[in-house]
Amino acid sequence: MKNRFLLFSILGLLFMFSCRPESFDIDMSIIKDSYEIQIEEPSGLAYSKDKLSLYTVSDQGKIYQISLTGDVLRELPFKGDDFEGITVDSETSEICICEEREGNLIKLDSIGVFQSTYDILQTPGNSGLEGLTYNHSDEVYYMLKEKMQGTLIKYDVKSNSVTQLVLGFAHDYSGLFYHHISNTIWIVSDESRTLTQCTTEGIALKIYDLPISGVEGIVVNDDETEAYVVSDPNNKLYKIDLTM
Repeated sequence: MKNRFLLFSILGLLFMFSCRPESFDIDMSIIKDSYEIQIEEPSGLAYSKDKLSLYTVSDQGKIYQISLTGDVLRELPFKGDDFEGITVDSETSEICICEEREGNLIKLDSIGVFQSTYDILQTPGNSGLEGLTYNHSDEVYYMLKEKMQGTLIKYDVKSNSVTQLVLGFAHDYSGLFYHHISNTIWIVSDESRTLTQCTTEGIALKIYDLPISGVEGIVVNDDETEAYVVSDPNNKLYKIDLTM
C-alpha cells in the first residue's frame, strides 16, 4: 500500500508540472531592463509631454509622475478611487484618468487640479473601464472593458459619442497606448501575457509574448523599437525590446 501511494504521489507531481502554464524555458530576452516602483498596485502608464518621464496611477486612487527608471518624482494632489488608466495630452499636458467602477473619465490640468468628468459606461460594475489613451489630433479617447466580452471603447469628444468594438485576440485586456505616428493601438493582456499591436478598429496586427504577470500599463516609443510596461502585483516597471 505504501509503494502504491508513493507511486500515485509521484505521478501526480509529474502531471502538475507538465500542466504548468509557465514553461521552465520561457524566453526572457524581450525584457531589456526592470525597475522597482515604490507605489502600491501601479496600474496604467502614460508618457509626460516631453517623454522624459512617465505617469502612473494606483488602484488606491493616487496619481504619480515617475522617472524612466521607476523613481517617484511627485504625487499629484487629486485623489479618487479605483483608478485603472491614465493618459496625458501631448500638446497641453492635461491629464485624464479613468475610474473602473464608476465607468467615467476625470480630466485634470497639468498639475492635477480637477476640470471635468465624462460618463462613459452607464453600468460598469466590477469589469468597468480598464486602460486609457488619447489621440490628440482626432480628439478621441480609447479605453478597454477588461473582460465579460473584452471591448475597445472609443469616446469622440467633438461628437460626444461612444463606440464599442468587441475584441477577440486575448483572454482579457488590461492596458493600451495610442501611437500617433503609426496610427495603431498597443494593448496588453494580463491573463494572456501578450502585447498586441492592432488597428484603431481592434484588429490584431502583431502579437508579442510577455513573460511578465499582472501587466496593466503600456507606452511605446516613437520608432516602435521599445516599450515600457508596468506590473501591478510585481510593483515593477519593465523596458521591452520590440525589435525581436
